[in-house]
Amino acid sequence: EVYAYADSAGTDEYNLKLSASRAASVKHFLTSLGISPDLIDVSAMGESHRPNSSPELDRRVEILVRIFKN
Repeated sequence: EVYAYADSAGTDEYNLKLSASRAASVKHFLTSLGISPDLIDVSAMGESHRPNSSPELDRRVEILVRIFKN
């Protein structure tokens, strides 16, 4: 799972589009490494969930990896 965020600069609409672009870029990178795109869910979070006091830290992408055993 890929979660992409933005800082509070700009409008909500702009930040949502920006985080969607970040998420898509990371998905593209992961697929270029051979990971199936069907295994990658992306979420654009915009400027929500901003626990950091620094705008630079709010401009981020988080990747959650789940390992399933058969």
